[in-house]
Amino acid sequence: MELRHITSFLVLAEELHFGRAAARLHMSQPSLSLQLQQLERRLGVQLVARTSHSVRLTRAGEAFRCEARPLLGQLDRAVEAARRAGLGPSGALRIGFNFPAGRRVIVPTLSLLRDRYPEMRTSLLQQHTSGQLTELRHSRLDVAFIYGSCDDKGLCQRSILTLPVVGICSSDHPLATGERVRWPDLARYRCALPSQSTSPALNEAVTTAARLNGLDFSGTEVLDDGDAAVVMVASQEIVIFASSVRAEAVSMAGISTLSFVDTVPEVTVYATWRDADSNPAIPLFLDAMQEAAQARAEHAR
Repeated sequence: MELRHITSFLVLAEELHFGRAAARLHMSQPSLSLQLQQLERRLGVQLVARTSHSVRLTRAGEAFRCEARPLLGQLDRAVEAARRAGLGPSGALRIGFNFPAGRRVIVPTLSLLRDRYPEMRTSLLQQHTSGQLTELRHSRLDVAFIYGSCDDKGLCQRSILTLPVVGICSSDHPLATGERVRWPDLARYRCALPSQSTSPALNEAVTTAARLNGLDFSGTEVLDDGDAAVVMVASQEIVIFASSVRAEAVSMAGISTLSFVDTVPEVTVYATWRDADSNPAIPLFLDAMQEAAQARAEHAR
């Protein structure tokens, strides 16, 4: 008897709907039906009565559900206990992150970790993509949150957030009219980008969107310090580019955000870690991150 079959049955018992249960389990309805059939054959009884209009548990299904639920709960606790023991008294996690991850991911994930593993120590480093990757490759970080995917065979990645890129300028800038901006309109004004070497994905997103609309940003001024760039925007007639999360967080008076009519550049934040890393805190962190993301999605509905 396979645990995945029992898990699938318990989700179906909660939903009493094959479509919703399959969606929760991230599988197709035929796969769910096949797992149920295999479980019923193994037990020698029918667990679910299904018609074209309804799904209900049989008496055998109700009895199995009542006994199986605490069994899986005990298994989860056993897994948790093993992970805690493997973590040991010196469990530690070094996390690098960019601005959006710090705002949207790190806080809820670490809150879950603190509740479950109070003995785990974490250290944080906010840095650009290239700096984080250097630290990760030299084993000075355990998990990094960076813009864009990378083709390093020694690294694993999971996409976390995809965000639009916007322009930021002073409120008295000629483009700060409240209307969306066309890319060719930027040609008349001073602009600045994060460098290709420091933040390649953000740089590429903006330069590609500009090029698709007939604007060449190849020689554009470079500004890699996000906080300094915002201060410059407040005092000079210049447009910088940043994720929507950073733009939302700018609370300085006299700052405006520019959205685009045409191609809207986007950047994706990836959680990144070394494939060969045996630190037991990493899978615990990734599990908590996934759970926090699901809670955020459900709250947004």
